[in-house]
Amino acid sequence: MGGLHRVYLEVPWQYCIFHRLAQLRRDIGATDYRDRMVAEAAGVFRCPSRGAALDAAGLWRQRWHRTDPVAVTHFLEDLCHSVSFYDLPMNWWKRVRTNNPLERLIRTLRQRLRPMGCCHDEAAIERPVFEQLLRKHKIKLTHST
Repeated sequence: MGGLHRVYLEVPWQYCIFHRLAQLRRDIGATDYRDRMVAEAAGVFRCPSRGAALDAAGLWRQRWHRTDPVAVTHFLEDLCHSVSFYDLPMNWWKRVRTNNPLERLIRTLRQRLRPMGCCHDEAAIERPVFEQLLRKHKIKLTHST
């Protein structure tokens, strides 16, 4: 959290649930129970409230702790930072649970800017960024807009 937390004191931290589940998958390794264990862990983030999610995490822990205590402990560590989205309006949940769409946008911007080499002024940077944001939000500009 570091510097961002100092600047944005009031903003809750939300760890990406996709990356949390991917890390769980790596922690478990190649086992016959990995897919079941990860699928059940993913259910924690589909609960209707934070309380229900934490209850589901407790039940998940009871079910899997004997099987793989290291993976379970690592997954549950700082889980409160992966359920911060429950404090927001429900129609925001899908958007803030994961940062994959933002990562994809940044990757696309890098692909557009890399061939340009160095940009000689701010406008040279702003044009491709603006273009990608328009494309992402499916906005078409015409001369009359």
